[in-house]
Amino acid sequence: ATGNIGAFLGEDLPVRYLVRYLSSSFLLSGHVGSLIADRSVRVSVKVLALNCVGLAVMVMPSLMGESLFNDPAGEKELQQHIDDILRYHSHSDPQLGASVATVIGQFVRASLIHGGGQYNDLARPGLALSSLLELLCKLLGHESSVTSRGAVAGLGLCLNELLHSWHAAVVSSVLPHLVNTASNPYWLVKVELCELLGSLPLSYIDHIENSSSYNNASSSAHGLSALRQSDRFSHRVCTAVLIPLLADQDHRVRTAAAAACVKLVPEIMCTGDLIQKVSSDLVQSGHLRSSRGGNVVPPLWSSRNLPSLPVPPLHNLLSEGRLNKGENKDSAQGRSLSRDINGCRISQSLSRLMYSFTSHLLCTNNKYLMLGCLEALSQLSEKCPPSLYPAAWGCYIPPQQLSEGRSHIGLITLVLSLAGEAPIAGDLTVQQNILTVASNILTGIAVEALRQGKEDTQGGSKQPWGLFTSTQMSSVADAVVQHILRVLCVYTHVLEEVVPGSRPTLMPLTPQAAISPIKRRTRAESTGDKNRTHSPGKGEKDVEDKERKSSKPGTVGAFAHLPEYIKMYDVLKNAYANYKLSLEDNTTEKLCGLLRVALTCLGRLLEVSSMLEFGRLADELLQYLKVVTSLLPTLTVQCGQQLLKCLFGSNIKAVFDQVYRKSSDALNRGQSDSTGSDNKRFLDGLDAYSLHYRCFTQPMTQLENDLVAISESQQDNDAIRMKCSWTWALWLGKGVINLSSHRDHMGNIEHGEHGTRKTCNLEHEVHGGHGAWRTWSMGNMKQGEH
Repeated sequence: ATGNIGAFLGEDLPVRYLVRYLSSSFLLSGHVGSLIADRSVRVSVKVLALNCVGLAVMVMPSLMGESLFNDPAGEKELQQHIDDILRYHSHSDPQLGASVATVIGQFVRASLIHGGGQYNDLARPGLALSSLLELLCKLLGHESSVTSRGAVAGLGLCLNELLHSWHAAVVSSVLPHLVNTASNPYWLVKVELCELLGSLPLSYIDHIENSSSYNNASSSAHGLSALRQSDRFSHRVCTAVLIPLLADQDHRVRTAAAAACVKLVPEIMCTGDLIQKVSSDLVQSGHLRSSRGGNVVPPLWSSRNLPSLPVPPLHNLLSEGRLNKGENKDSAQGRSLSRDINGCRISQSLSRLMYSFTSHLLCTNNKYLMLGCLEALSQLSEKCPPSLYPAAWGCYIPPQQLSEGRSHIGLITLVLSLAGEAPIAGDLTVQQNILTVASNILTGIAVEALRQGKEDTQGGSKQPWGLFTSTQMSSVADAVVQHILRVLCVYTHVLEEVVPGSRPTLMPLTPQAAISPIKRRTRAESTGDKNRTHSPGKGEKDVEDKERKSSKPGTVGAFAHLPEYIKMYDVLKNAYANYKLSLEDNTTEKLCGLLRVALTCLGRLLEVSSMLEFGRLADELLQYLKVVTSLLPTLTVQCGQQLLKCLFGSNIKAVFDQVYRKSSDALNRGQSDSTGSDNKRFLDGLDAYSLHYRCFTQPMTQLENDLVAISESQQDNDAIRMKCSWTWALWLGKGVINLSSHRDHMGNIEHGEHGTRKTCNLEHEVHGGHGAWRTWSMGNMKQGEH
């Protein structure tokens, strides 16, 4: 192409010269509808030129409507414009089609941003918004996976801007093509599609589908005919796209589909008013006083009382510094986690997704769909943990069912049964998902049981896992803990290069002649002899030796007789052999991934248990932690810290027990108070959260208390230190000194040398010691001389 395209250092913008140079040199021939032949410019060079033009258009979208040359010769109708580069969409090479789709997405996005939501077609028929979206949909269904992937990327650039613009109605014509793209055989297209769907605001799409102005073609004479739930895009994106992709044979596609489901939790399959949803996300609380109905319970504990914060996600339970008895709704439990989104909306969407995944998990015979559902449940349990959303996960136990011992444990038993199946036993990724789901649900049930404030006791003595008040739930908890210990035992055999079955028991940590103090305390509690503090006698030692010999250490995690764990051992053994010979990160992750999940799940269970559950397992668990420290030292030390917190009552279970003891005492005292006292306490509690209290009432009350303390301390100046803060002390001292100096100065004028001696005595008294100053200042304040 020949013509004047300007100069890089000319009066025009350099970006305009750049676009004209790239287009005239590698893309356009200078005649309308004519492109440079492939024999003149290689296809790879054209692809690079299109990518550069697309980036320039994002900076200045008006470049697409400009002519190729500054002073084109001939008639205006025969002038070629930059938008002719879009004609490469029909090229036989799929890379050019993908580049054209990307350029379209970049241009639409830049035009909407520069126009403040208003699209500008630059008076070019080929740049009409409907024409560009139709071209994108055509490229989306192209037979080449490369072109389809580029079209998905182009739509991902502009769809969010379109949904927030004045032209949101045109999006409804693109959505069916997105659903059909799920049948593309190429895995990378499916991954790109899942990422695109996970970033869409489904609330806006529901609003478009419900609006009569956007659906005038299907409206009846009286208005809009409401769409059925099954016809909504928010429903089809789950049932027709994401769940079928969870059954894909490629694990990368299943992981991407599960991640998309997690991203769409706040909105998927949840309809409602768009204004209400948007306002709940944007409006923050600005009340000066608490507007909650009911008694405001003062903080009963502080996180500083704990040696360390609980492990995630349990630390979110304690972030507000308060636990109210009976507060068991999702919106209250997840307040600190979902401050930016509506908790009820999350719980509703999460419960529907849970029902869909568990139904497919129970009814399907497809192995890949089962693995995909496990992957989705695992990611959901990490993003929206059952401890914060118990109702959605089926962990909420109504009070009337506590005595009956019924709880929702079907999903735990289901995933644990899957762990022993032959096709899954050797898949370490699936084992990680099974451990994550089982431990998170068990932790959620335990936290909900702790919120109920009840613990099962039989015969006056506490039982292991007594917080569940169900023998069936206790057995499930023991099965989860045993599975984790067996996984750690497998790692121990792999790292020590011991063949399973050759060493039936672990060597005890303590000498043979001694017994662990933890075991001694556990036996003392079980036998009712809790007050024994002296060393055991000879007869007692014989009994304890017999008990120690009869109880073989390491039997809980033994796995030599179980074929599924033997298969896991073989896989980890091969991974460890590659780990020792290779420095690649993937070998480290393959070996340490399951161990990381096992230690994390064990740490969470230790937060909601006590010595009754893990006291007898402490020696065996410490043996495992000692061996696996070489792989994950930081996480192993943290797990050891969790064990110490569990054994010595410094975990979240102990905090709940302490809170409910204090709250029960407060409730018992409150029942005997009169109605007037209750109203006064309620008003005082509300006032403690007001701005006036924090800025005025609290400082004045503190000052009054400090002055009273100063008055009481004047009798014994040497023994009792001044309790007033240094700020108030300096302020009072400065005021007294300035006031007294002014009075003495007036006395000097009237009395001469007598006033001078008085001023010197005053300075000696003030600077001679705190006791003299306190005595003098309080005496003057009492007499009213100041």
